[in-house]
Amino acid sequence: MLKTYLTSKLLGLILTYACRFYTIRDIPIPFPLSFKEKYKIHMQYYGLIGNQTAKEGKGNQLAQLLIEASKVLEGFEGCIQYIIAQEVKNKDIIWVTEIWTSKEVHSASLQLPEIKSIIAEAMPFIEETSGLGAETIPVGGVIKNPFDKDEE
Repeated sequence: MLKTYLTSKLLGLILTYACRFYTIRDIPIPFPLSFKEKYKIHMQYYGLIGNQTAKEGKGNQLAQLLIEASKVLEGFEGCIQYIIAQEVKNKDIIWVTEIWTSKEVHSASLQLPEIKSIIAEAMPFIEETSGLGAETIPVGGVIKNPFDKDEE
């Protein structure tokens, strides 16, 4: 019994000190340190980084539609990050960086009627897309939302 108690206490200490916790929408999210990665204790997230090239002069309209999508996804369980950015030298190139709790949750988000509608509305503005670009496994970093400052 003492051995079980000590083992559980030790495991609790390892989990407490082997990762950093960040709060996103009042949910503590663990981001692994190398120790956690080594022992595979952490949860794996699903990430996507990709870009789309809008038809000439349509980058701002495409970006606004993707921002609408982000507002829908803000309330969708499992969407941790959905960031839209335009290239500095060519505003018609739009980058999207996403972090999800899983690939399945991301796939489910594409079935939302609001998202399907926004995709249909955006298609005429898109010249070319890199598709997924890259699937990633986010393992750490900083997440802050600078876009809500005007609501404070």
